[in-house]
Amino acid sequence: MRFTKLAPTNPTHVRTREELESFIRDGGLRMHPLLDLSHRRWEGSRFARPLAEASDLPSLRALSLAHNRLGPPAARLIAGARGLGSLDTLQLAGNPLGDAGVALLAASPHLRSLGTLDLSGCGIGDEGAAALAASPLLATVHTLLLGGNGLGARGVAALTSCRHAVALRFLDLGGNPLGDEAMRRFADACTLPSLTALDLSRSALGPEAAWALASSPALSRLRALSLKRNRLDGAAVRALAGNAAALETLSLSQNPVGDDGAVALAERAFPCLRSLNLTRAGIGNAGAAALATAPLPSLRALYLGNNRIGFDAAAALALALGSRLERLVLDGNLTTRAAEIARRSPAASRGESACAETPTLPQAAAGLRPPR
Repeated sequence: MRFTKLAPTNPTHVRTREELESFIRDGGLRMHPLLDLSHRRWEGSRFARPLAEASDLPSLRALSLAHNRLGPPAARLIAGARGLGSLDTLQLAGNPLGDAGVALLAASPHLRSLGTLDLSGCGIGDEGAAALAASPLLATVHTLLLGGNGLGARGVAALTSCRHAVALRFLDLGGNPLGDEAMRRFADACTLPSLTALDLSRSALGPEAAWALASSPALSRLRALSLKRNRLDGAAVRALAGNAAALETLSLSQNPVGDDGAVALAERAFPCLRSLNLTRAGIGNAGAAALATAPLPSLRALYLGNNRIGFDAAAALALALGSRLERLVLDGNLTTRAAEIARRSPAASRGESACAETPTLPQAAAGLRPPR
């Protein structure tokens, strides 16, 4: 969960409906305005009803009911809860809402102050996406998480042409079977004026998708982009690199980028790029040598683990970039000493983890969203 400023409260003793009712009766909603009730395995509307009918509901600013078993009946109660008019964050990830449940939420006259809406893994298809896109609910949403659903080209077109979503800064579409056609529709239809962070990881995107995305004016405004675990080759990366100068975070891990793609990135000016992830991307010595001399003045984190980089190229990278990098990851390359080279780089001597875990795009994008 990513609540801002205050830590969320997870009352672990609240497991049954009776315990939930007692928690509400004792003023729990007033005392815990950032409330985490996720992973309870609550099923049906019998758990949503006490919350929806609670007189203290207006006290809540953030509510997570993620990873329960709440379907459309529960969605109907949440959508009809008048007390949720001031709610800023609603997390329903991992519930079987389906298109019907999302349509009920989208029609709510009360959920009009949301800044973050998490509907990841809720069984949503194009119909649910279209219902969201037609809803004024999106007018205040700056973070919309729809990863791990069943969205296709039609859903993407509806969302990216949504006239209500003027505040949307971070859109997560990762883990949907989008395909190349979805990116063509994105390029043709995207009218999201505030979009600065986009997650398209694990979305069955090939080179044609990259060419379509490269032609979109939206790409030039992005500051964070994840294309992890797709099928983007060197030519696709070259196309993207020509229209992405504003990027601060770029993840191309687990794509067949190859040396050609690394060279393409090195040849382009990325004055703002701070984090570049090329883990398991088929990078060899030639690609590493190109990156060592790349004009990347703002780069602070470079992830090159599990590639084909030898000792000399790894050493050259550490020598050329190590003085300004905070993280240089070379684990799993051809030389068993690559990780040792990274650990001995100046990045490691400053106390940073040279083999640190790669951040997710939501972590990177968190700094791009203004506080509400």
